Amino acid sequence: MNYYREANIDLAEVIILSERDIINIIRNRKRYEAEIFILRDCTDELNSSEDSKAAMRYAILTRRIDLVNHWLHCLPMEESIVVEKHLIEGWAWSRYVLFTEKDQNVKLSCDTRTLQRTQAKAISALHRFMTKSFGDSLDYLIDDDNNLVG
Repeated sequence: MNYYREANIDLAEVIILSERDIINIIRNRKRYEAEIFILRDCTDELNSSEDSKAAMRYAILTRRIDLVNHWLHCLPMEESIVVEKHLIEGWAWSRYVLFTEKDQNVKLSCDTRTLQRTQAKAISALHRFMTKSFGDSLDYLIDDDNNLVG
């Protein structure tokens, strides 16, 4: 944030990934994968030299998926599992509680509130990391289409 003050940049004009943006990007990973498969396998748009819009869309989708995978990789295993099961797989908290009761490899307290706090902690850590390390340099990856699918 000091960079913006030193450069006399109005923070109101700077778009930085918010926690909500991070949640939306993670939550939409399956949709991004489906779009990539459709663009690659079911259309001729990527092969057409005239359609740079499709190529740009493909590149952004690929980067969003990579970003989600990198985020999950940098989180502690328990937090990564909670985020993946709840946001990507769409599991209800109650289903996750049942999953952890049956799986002895998961070492996480299993009440709903603890799982919610764990996810919030993970998202907050990702937000701090992204803000500190990248500022607004990845703002082009913000998903404005987050209401299209589930």
